[in-house]
Amino acid sequence: MAERCNERFFDMPIGCWCGILVREDAAKKLQKILWRQTQEIKDFLIRNMDALEASNWTLAYTPEQTTVFYFDKNSHEELKHRIELFDKADRLKFIPDVFKADGAYNEAMEEVKAFYTEHYGNGEGGDAL
Repeated sequence: MAERCNERFFDMPIGCWCGILVREDAAKKLQKILWRQTQEIKDFLIRNMDALEASNWTLAYTPEQTTVFYFDKNSHEELKHRIELFDKADRLKFIPDVFKADGAYNEAMEEVKAFYTEHYGNGEGGDAL
């Protein structure tokens, strides 16, 4: 059976399709670590700009869709701005509603989906909690 958790969680993506839910106390400590790492990385990149190029990408069809990476003649002009944008600390995002399921994998996904639809959906049982 699925249920809504009343704890505060932050999501930290690990890849494009998975991540880690971090409870609030640990997330605060992790945020500080990520901020320090961000500063170290930015300092390193600024000191080594001669070894960098600004990354760009486009799609090519040969006939399959392929991602092609490149840099152009304006690459070095964009480096400082891109380095300023880098922020590992922004990876942690507060998630207001986290649900717990008894099942695993697909069973858990279906369980949570049904619970959410029943309690938060616009259907017959759609009264919000």
